[in-house]
Amino acid sequence: MNRTAKHILSIMLALCAFLLMPVAFAGGGAEISGCAYVDLDQDLICDEGEQLMTGLPVRLYLQAGEEWQELSAAETDEYGRYAFTGLESGVYCVRSSTTAEGYAVLAVGRTANPVAGSADQQSEAFTVTGEERFTADVSLGQAAMLEVLVFEDRNGDGKVSKYDEGVMGVTVEVLEGENVVASGETPKKKKLTFTSLKPGTYSLRFTVPEGYGFCTMGENFEKGESIVGDNGSRTVVSQAFTFAAGETASLNAGVRQVGTFTGRVFEDADNNGIMDETDPGVGGVALKLEGKKTGGIYELTSNEDGSYFFDLLPTDTYIFTATLPEGMMYARYTKEGGDLRSVFTGETLEREYAVSPKKRQTDKNVGVIQNGTISGAAFYDIDYDGLWDEDEPGYPGVTMEAIKISSNDVMGKAVTGEDGTFTIAALRSSDYRLRALLPNDGSRFTCLPVENGDQPNQFTGTRSRRDGTIEPLTVHSGDEVTALVGVAMGAKVEGTIFEDADYNGVLDDGERTFSGVQVQLVDAAGNIVAKDTSVAKGAYTLEGIMPGSYTLKVKRTRNNGFTRLRPAEEGGSYIRELIDGYGISDPIEITMAQQLTGVNAGMLPAGTVSGTVFHDLNDNGLREDGETGLTTVQVRLLSADGEIDLLRTVGEDGSYLFDGVMPGDYTLTFLLPEHTEIAHVAEGGNTLAHNGSETETASFAVAMGEDVTYPLVGCVTLGSFEGVAFCDSNASGVQEEGEKALKGVKIALTGSSEPVEATSGKDGSFSLTDLRPGEYQLTLTMPKGYISSANAGTLVLQPLAQQTVACPWSQLVSRGQVLIGAVEPASIAGAIRLDESNNGKLEDGESMLTGLVVELYNEETGESLNVTTDEDGFLFGSVRPGTYTVRFELPEQSEPARVTGSTFRLNGTLMEQTGITVAEGQKLDALATALVSRTSIGGTLLLNDEEGQQPVAGVALSLIDDATGETLATTTSDENGAYRFDGLWPGDYRIRAERAENAIFVRPEDPNYPEGASIIQTDEGESCVITLEMAKHRLEENILYIRTAKVGDLAWLDENANGLLDGSERRLPGIKVQLWQNDQVVYETETDLYGYYQFAHVYPGSYTLVASAYDALTITTPVPELRIISSCLVSGDGSNAQSDSFTVESGSVTNDFDLGYVLLPGASLPDLPEAPGRDWSQWNAQYSSMQD
Repeated sequence: MNRTAKHILSIMLALCAFLLMPVAFAGGGAEISGCAYVDLDQDLICDEGEQLMTGLPVRLYLQAGEEWQELSAAETDEYGRYAFTGLESGVYCVRSSTTAEGYAVLAVGRTANPVAGSADQQSEAFTVTGEERFTADVSLGQAAMLEVLVFEDRNGDGKVSKYDEGVMGVTVEVLEGENVVASGETPKKKKLTFTSLKPGTYSLRFTVPEGYGFCTMGENFEKGESIVGDNGSRTVVSQAFTFAAGETASLNAGVRQVGTFTGRVFEDADNNGIMDETDPGVGGVALKLEGKKTGGIYELTSNEDGSYFFDLLPTDTYIFTATLPEGMMYARYTKEGGDLRSVFTGETLEREYAVSPKKRQTDKNVGVIQNGTISGAAFYDIDYDGLWDEDEPGYPGVTMEAIKISSNDVMGKAVTGEDGTFTIAALRSSDYRLRALLPNDGSRFTCLPVENGDQPNQFTGTRSRRDGTIEPLTVHSGDEVTALVGVAMGAKVEGTIFEDADYNGVLDDGERTFSGVQVQLVDAAGNIVAKDTSVAKGAYTLEGIMPGSYTLKVKRTRNNGFTRLRPAEEGGSYIRELIDGYGISDPIEITMAQQLTGVNAGMLPAGTVSGTVFHDLNDNGLREDGETGLTTVQVRLLSADGEIDLLRTVGEDGSYLFDGVMPGDYTLTFLLPEHTEIAHVAEGGNTLAHNGSETETASFAVAMGEDVTYPLVGCVTLGSFEGVAFCDSNASGVQEEGEKALKGVKIALTGSSEPVEATSGKDGSFSLTDLRPGEYQLTLTMPKGYISSANAGTLVLQPLAQQTVACPWSQLVSRGQVLIGAVEPASIAGAIRLDESNNGKLEDGESMLTGLVVELYNEETGESLNVTTDEDGFLFGSVRPGTYTVRFELPEQSEPARVTGSTFRLNGTLMEQTGITVAEGQKLDALATALVSRTSIGGTLLLNDEEGQQPVAGVALSLIDDATGETLATTTSDENGAYRFDGLWPGDYRIRAERAENAIFVRPEDPNYPEGASIIQTDEGESCVITLEMAKHRLEENILYIRTAKVGDLAWLDENANGLLDGSERRLPGIKVQLWQNDQVVYETETDLYGYYQFAHVYPGSYTLVASAYDALTITTPVPELRIISSCLVSGDGSNAQSDSFTVESGSVTNDFDLGYVLLPGASLPDLPEAPGRDWSQWNAQYSSMQD
C-alpha cells in the first residue's frame, strides 16, 4: 500500500472513530465541536497531514450580560476531538490555551482572538436558537520560549556583571499589546522562564517589590543589557521585542536597592503630642523631601487616612518639611511616646534624616492640631448694667493677652480695634488666663451684670488698676472661645468741709474750713468706692466713680456735729445725720462720667441724746439679769421746729444714741412694733407710761455740746394664740381645698394671769391676744365625734377628743396662724392567734396571744402608739387618717405560723403589715396573723437547811417525754441553782433530777411545804407530769432538797438486867430494825455482827422504831434518865418490840437508839455467829461515819 493510500486509510479510520465516539451531553439541543491540530502552515485550517493533539483543555463559556461565564470544560480525546452538545438557546464561545511543552494555541476557529489578561485564545461567538451545529477547531503552532533575568545592577551601568545577582520577587508580565498573556515572579538568583508563547511581538512589564527601583537602561538589550530603565516608579514596561516559532529569547532587567520614607499625618485630638489609636488621619497635607547631596526633590500629599510613602529614594541625607493647611498647627513637643511622637512640633518645623537601602525611615509621623482661638470685644457700657446693649459702641485700645496657666507664658496678644473686637489665634489646647489692660484714659471695668443676660461683661477690676483677668478659658483644638470686656468712665465728686458758724447750713464767705477730714463715698452695699482727705482749704475730690446710688460719709472732728441739711442751696451742706462718728448724707445718684461739685459738709459743736430700752421678759417693770434690749423698737428724735427728725433702732444691749445733736427743744417717740407695750412703771425700773404704739415723751432742751441721757424705758412683748379650726379629713395638718371650717372647738389658756378662752366660730377662726408673759397650759376640746388630727404649730397633739398640753411662750410669740385640725377617728383592730396544734389551721379553741405589745407606726409622720393584746386581740381606736404599719416583735422562741390569710409578713425579728391606709372614720378590723411558739420549762434547785434556802449548783437534770419515756435533753443547774429547757412544743413532760450530796428531795406530802413547792414526786428524783401549752412558759418548776438525818446505835444482851449497856455485855447480830411512819415501814435494816445498825438517810419527821429479835428474848427495862446508854424499846417482846414515837430533824445525827434485851427464864440464845476479831481502825472509821 503506497503512502497516499495509507493516508486515506488513516483519515477514514479516524472519521469512523469520530462517528462512533460518545458525546458529552445526551439528548437534543445545539452542538459546538472541533479538533485540536498542529497548524504547520499557520493558515488556521486543519490540513491533511497536520497532527491532531490529544489532551488539550477546552472550555465552554456562556455570555451573561457583558461577561462570559464558564459553563463546562473538556479535553480533546485520543483522536484530537472535543464536543459540547445539548446546548440550549444562548450565546457561546470556546476558549483554550495549551499546557503542552513546545506548543502554543494560535487561534480557536479561523481568527486569532486573544483573551485580555490571559494566554487564552477565544473563538467567535456562537448564537444558539435551536439545534445548530458549530465548529471551532483549535490550531496550535510551535511555541517560542522566553527567559528573563532580573539582576541587581550594583554599578548602575545597565549591564550584567559577574557580581550582579538575581533578584527574587519581581513580578514580570508578558504583554501582547495591552493583553497579559503570561506572568510570574522571579525566583531566587534564577531566571524566570515562560514557555508555550506563540511567536510574535511582545513587551515586558516589571514590578519590583518595596525597596527596589530600576537602573539605567542598556544600549542593546539583545546583547543582555537591561531592557528597561528608571522611570521613577516601581513599575516599568520594556520596549517591544519579536521572536519566531521555536526561538528562545533571553532578556535582562537591571534593578537597584532604594530607600523609603514613611509615616502618617494625624490630628492630635488630645494635644499630647503622641499618635493615639483614636487620633484620626489628616489627608491632603503637602510633604517634601529634599536631598542635600543629590539635590533631588520629592513631594507628595498625605493620603485620606493620613498615611504617606516616599519610595525609590537614593542614598542621601534629606530635609523633611511639611506645609500645613490654613487653620492648623503642629502638635506640641513631648518626651514620651517614642516613634508615636510627632516629628514636628510648634518649636521644630523641619527635620533631617539619612536614607539608604539599609536605613529606611519609618514612623515619621506628623501631628497637627486645629488652631484654637480666643476672640471677643471691648464695649463702652453707657448704662452701666454690665451688658453689651445694641446702642453701646465698641471700645478701642484695650490690650488682650492669652496667658497659658500651666507655664504663665503669654501665648498670644491683640489690641481691640475701632469696633472694639479682638482675635488671638493659633492657640493650642490648654487652659488660659485672659488679661485685659485698659488704656490709660481714666477708664475702668464696668460692673458684672446683676441678672443674666446676653453678652455680659466678664471682667472685674479695682480703682487702682487698669488690668483684670478671667480664668480658666479652656481652649480645645479648633475651638473658638469668646470673652467680653465692659468699659466704663468714672465720675468725679468735689466739695468743701467747713465750719458753719452761723448755723444756716450754707458755706458763706469768711467761714473757715477743715483740712485733714476723711471723706468716703459708699455704695448701697456699704462698700467704700472712693475716699479722700480734705486739703488746706477744706476741699476734697473723689474720682473714678461708677454710675449708681451712693452715700457721702464725712468723719466728724472733735465733738462737732453737722449743720442743717441744705443740699438744694448753693454751697449747702449734704449731711443729714451723725452715725458712729460719721456724717451721713442722703443717697446721691451719680451717672456715667458725671462731674458733681459743691457737695459740702458743714460742722459745729454738738451734743448727744441717749438712753436704754430693755425687754421686760417677766413683766415686772424692772430690768433684771438676762433682759437685753428690744431691737424691734425704734426711737425718734424730733426737734421742735421739725427740721431735725432722726430715727435710731435699739441695740442688742438696749442702748440708743443720737450724736451731733444741735441746740434746741426735742421730744423722743418710742415706735413700738405690733404686740408690744411699754412695761409697767416700777420704782428703779421703767419710767414711762404706755400711751399707744407711738408713746411720746415730754419736751426737753439740749444745749450746745450737752449730753442728755433719757431715763430707763422697758417694753414687754404680748403673746397671742390665733388661727383656724377645720375639718382635716386627711389629717395633713394643712387646710386644703374642700376642707371646711369647724365651729365649736374650745381653746383655753391658763397661766399666771386670769384664764382666757375662745371657741372657734362659723369660719373656724379663734383669737386669744394681749397675753402677758408667763407659763401657760393649753386645753383643746373637740366637738363630739372628733379628735385632733395633727400637731398645731409647735404643739404636739395626741389623737384625742380633749387634751391639755404645755404651751410654751415661744409659741405665743411666734405670730404664726395656728391650724387646729379635727377629724373623725378611724380604728385599726386585729387578732394574733396561736396555732396551738401547729397544723397551719386556725381551729376553734385556739388561743389569742395575750400580753404582746403591738405598735402602730405612722409611715408619713413617724409617730407611733403601742397597745397590748388581750383575749380579743388588739385595737387602736382614735386613729388619724393616714398610712400605717402595724408591727410587733416576735416573742422569744416564736415564729410565724404557716397559715393562709395572714396579713403580716416577717421582717427580721418583726412581724409587720405595711401600707395600711385608713380614711376618716373608717373601721379596719381585718388584720390577722398567727404564731407558733416553742415553750420553756425551768426553775430553781434549792436546799433547805438551818441557814435557809441555798441554791444547789452542778446537779444533772433530764427532760423526759412522758409518752415515750425518751430523754429529750439534759442540763446542769447553774451557780444560782437555775435550770431551763427551751424550744419545747406543747406536750407532757417530766423532769428527772439527781440527788444532791447529803440531801434528799422534799416529799410532795411534806406538811412543812406548800403544795407544789417542789415538782419532785419520788425519792428517785422524778417529777410530776408537766403539761406545756403553747407560749405559756413553765419557769417556776422548782426542786427542793433537805438534809437527811441519821438514826442508829447497837443491840445488846443486858446480862445483868440493869437496863444499861455495860462494856462487856454481848452484842446481838441479825436483829431486824424498822422505822415506821403513818403505819407503814419506811426504812429497814438489821444489826451487823457487832450488833450495830444505822439508818443513814432518814427523811426528817416523826417515826417509831420497831425491832424483831429472837423468841428467847424480851426487852430490858429502859432507864429514861440515862437515855444515851439505855434501851429505846418501851414495849413488846423479843419477836416484836417498839420505841416511843420520836422526831428527827434535817441534818441531825441520832446515835442513841440502843436496843436492849434480856433472856427469858430458862431460855438460851440461838447459835449466833461470832464476831471476828475487831480491826479498831476500821471500827473507828465506821463510828466516825455514824457520828456524821
